[in-house]
Amino acid sequence: MCGTSTKQRILEALGKLPSDATFEDAILRIVLVAKIERGLAELDAEPESGPRTGRVVPELNDQTLREVVRGSYRVVYRQQGGSVDIVTVVPSGHLFRLDWS
Repeated sequence: MCGTSTKQRILEALGKLPSDATFEDAILRIVLVAKIERGLAELDAEPESGPRTGRVVPELNDQTLREVVRGSYRVVYRQQGGSVDIVTVVPSGHLFRLDWS
């Protein structure tokens, strides 16, 4: 996020949509990215937060995969070294699976 303009982040998010995406898909994607960025900024601002703050994903019981719930979404992430990689974001009512096929 650092060094990247808002316009660049929006264009990147839109570029990942399928070619048959609707206008509503585009708006939802932009709103979701904004919510994720805002949530990450809030987590960074909390002194007691950190990569181990989230709970282990209950469906998997894998200590390396954790999640935080923000609004109606589950943000599933993995800590690797000094960075945190977002694995996926799913609606909070859905079960998480590594293999979606």
